[in-house]
Amino acid sequence: MGQGLPLGLAWRGESGLFITPDTAREMFTAQNGGPYGLGAAIADSGGSLIIMKRGQNVGYQSCLIPLPGEGGRHGGDDQVRQRLDPPRR
Repeated sequence: MGQGLPLGLAWRGESGLFITPDTAREMFTAQNGGPYGLGAAIADSGGSLIIMKRGQNVGYQSCLIPLPGEGGRHGGDDQVRQRLDPPRR
């Protein structure tokens, strides 16, 4: 089996243990023409799917940005960095 988060494995069709591939694909598909899937924001960067989920409490913030198509391969960090901090002109 491949590497990565269970949702990414399902989205790539490599596992149905946690959630079915069809459900994962529906979660990561834009709903009603907006930038959100079911539960998270989604975007495309150079053909790679990017999922963005933020959370916050008083005194705490987090941001999870998995790249389900990357499957644990190196290089995803550069895509996230470019998306969050584009080059300044």
